[in-house]
Amino acid sequence: MKITDEIRSKFSDKVRKGHSIKDCWLWTGKPKDGWGQIVLPINGTQTAFRAHRFSYMLHYGPIPAGKEIHQTCGNKMCVDRTTSCQHRDHLVSLTGHGAKTVQRRSCEE
Repeated sequence: MKITDEIRSKFSDKVRKGHSIKDCWLWTGKPKDGWGQIVLPINGTQTAFRAHRFSYMLHYGPIPAGKEIHQTCGNKMCVDRTTSCQHRDHLVSLTGHGAKTVQRRSCEE
């Protein structure tokens, strides 16, 4: 997928960046099922992406095969604090010992 300047601009227009490094960049567009979502014209077809997944692709390139995108802050509307990980690791980070640590990070709306 080629990410044009127009697509970058459409995405950036919907992001509110935090004032400090510990603050999240929050998706201000319409959510779907509690997640940020963006709809973009890809190869002539309107295609919906979760905003945090698109942000990862925008900043790091394609999502690696077999990986999921995890928001390390725990805020579904955050598009800044993302990392790729295996499904098993993603689940552990959401439910295991690390979940309490993740939830304490600054990610205010």
